[in-house]
Amino acid sequence: MSLAQAHGELRAALEPLGIEVGPEILAQWKDLAQHGGQPLPADALRRLAVVAKELATSCG
Repeated sequence: MSLAQAHGELRAALEPLGIEVGPEILAQWKDLAQHGGQPLPADALRRLAVVAKELATSCG
């Protein structure tokens, strides 16, 4: 998945929660990738998945 696709998916998923993932985030990710960084670290994404699962279980 490209950074632009990931940005669109995260933006769509978080928008109903009132969390905006604007174009500046995509620009930051691209800059990080261009300079050898990890724009979407696997550990952070795994933690996000765990938190989302916990919230979905406790709230729904």
